[in-house]
Amino acid sequence: MARRQLGRDVVSRDDVIAHLMLGFWVHRCPKALLADSGVDMWKLVASNYSAPLDSAEELAKVMAKLLRMRNRVAHHEALLFRAKHVFRRNGEAKQGADLVTSLLSAIPPFLKEVELTVRTAEILAPMATKSLASVLDNVRADIGPIEASLTAERRRLREVRDARLAARLAELTRREEEGPSQAA
Repeated sequence: MARRQLGRDVVSRDDVIAHLMLGFWVHRCPKALLADSGVDMWKLVASNYSAPLDSAEELAKVMAKLLRMRNRVAHHEALLFRAKHVFRRNGEAKQGADLVTSLLSAIPPFLKEVELTVRTAEILAPMATKSLASVLDNVRADIGPIEASLTAERRRLREVRDARLAARLAELTRREEEGPSQAA
């Protein structure tokens, strides 16, 4: 593949490594670091990483999450609100408070994914820390108005629901006070 993409017959080891798919690294790297080769590769390569990359198991989890995030970006899939936040399992669209609550529930996991991505990038490329510092703040600033709007809508829908319940209760109370003779 590297030979075809580079358009030349001689391909270096670095060329091959550079043309390996991310999925290769996700599935092979943690296993290779733990393989018994006579050299403790984990200690040699990755032991200086801090959380969340401080163990092969955690590295595998982080790499899998990053691969999913990268694939969603590469395939132009929704990053924040997914189909499960908008539709029920039967395909019916969510509405009202159900929809708003579902959309709000998508925000914390998304921010967690962004934090993980930025933290991992800082660990693997410390020279980029300064550039990465604003990423999370920018994402939060972009998400903030959406979250505020959804929170306000949820509050409004609760007020409408509470007003309807109060009106029903008042109607039931009024009917009880009128008694059976007045209802006829």
